[in-house]
Amino acid sequence: MDELVNLRKIIDVLDDEIISLIAERQEVVVRVGKVKALKKIAVLDSKREELLKQQHAELAKKYNLSAEFVTRLFEIILEESRKTQHVNLQ
Repeated sequence: MDELVNLRKIIDVLDDEIISLIAERQEVVVRVGKVKALKKIAVLDSKREELLKQQHAELAKKYNLSAEFVTRLFEIILEESRKTQHVNLQ
């Protein structure tokens, strides 16, 4: 049972790191949104998102993760990024 407790503690630390990185990413997204607003660039950049999807697929393969999982995860992250940029345009 000690091993299970220790493994769960490791997962808790990793979850904290993941959430911290997502928060850091969102801070950068706010800055991106401000630059887009100043330059009158649309929030949605389909070419950029397509490039990101390709990069994420490659990273999924590199780290032996399900491409479907990584795609779904980043769909959520990108959706939140677009929302954050729209909110900061107002």
